[in-house]
Amino acid sequence: MGEEALLHELLAVYLADSASYLSNLREAWKASDQTRFVRAAHKLKGAISYFCSDELAAEARWLEETAARQGLAACAARLPQFESDVERMNNEASAFALRKAA
Repeated sequence: MGEEALLHELLAVYLADSASYLSNLREAWKASDQTRFVRAAHKLKGAISYFCSDELAAEARWLEETAARQGLAACAARLPQFESDVERMNNEASAFALRKAA
């Protein structure tokens, strides 16, 4: 497999996984499920760390650790921006993948 093909495959896996983890994060938030929220934040942190910015991975880590130690309410102010940043990053990654596939 060539480098570009491998990049596309890894990017497709990242996009699918991160979308699933972000959905789990949102569902856990709505259900006030701290354990599920922490798990989803942890998985997002791992996925983001592999492909994306250190700042966004650090924010995922902050959400994970803060939710685990202080509860979900402590994450309320920063969660919307994090979700927006992950979606923006995923849109950019998807657009990149489409440009390279064309």
